[in-house]
Amino acid sequence: MGNSAVEDTKPAKHERRPNALRTAETRKALIEATIDCLCEIGYSRTTTLQISRRANITPGALQHHFGKKDELILAALDALMIEMSFVLDRAALVKGTVRQKIDAFVDHLWSEFYADRRYMAVWEIVIGSRGEPDLHPRVATHRQASVEKCEDVWCRAFNLPRDSDDPRVKALHFALNYLRGSAMLPIVPSDSADADGTQHALKDFLAHRFAKHDA
Repeated sequence: MGNSAVEDTKPAKHERRPNALRTAETRKALIEATIDCLCEIGYSRTTTLQISRRANITPGALQHHFGKKDELILAALDALMIEMSFVLDRAALVKGTVRQKIDAFVDHLWSEFYADRRYMAVWEIVIGSRGEPDLHPRVATHRQASVEKCEDVWCRAFNLPRDSDDPRVKALHFALNYLRGSAMLPIVPSDSADADGTQHALKDFLAHRFAKHDA
């Protein structure tokens, strides 16, 4: 009986996590640290040393998982694109009239993606990488894939042909440009424009493009 009491007080052994899980957790921590650095201190100051410190991971481990900063930057874009894809897919599930679907797209994309501080990491990468001939073309390719994802979901939600000349598809690009520009307003002096009012005008414009095509 005495022996069993001693055994009961022994600390439980913690199972070692599988290598794949530890690798995934480390990569995620580094990607999140990269996004945080980009948003808080900007592209030029986002170094591998800053990223590793923020993630509480050694520079050697960072190099092991990503090799160099360029790969981390692209991994951050991948993560943000996945987040945008989830937002788009949720918006596409909304049922109702054309106007109700348009409202859902604008509201979801703005409140859940473009208005989120994490989106600033995308701008930092696009602008900051312009002087890096090895990285910037890869960033441009990535951004094009993001636009194509938006087109795919938009066309599926509204049952449109994948025709870039269709005015209803062109209207999507107008909306994306508007939302991207609006995301920049918090960091530049503005005239305190009514965001809700201008977004309502955007929705009116999109609805008008659909109505004009169907007339």
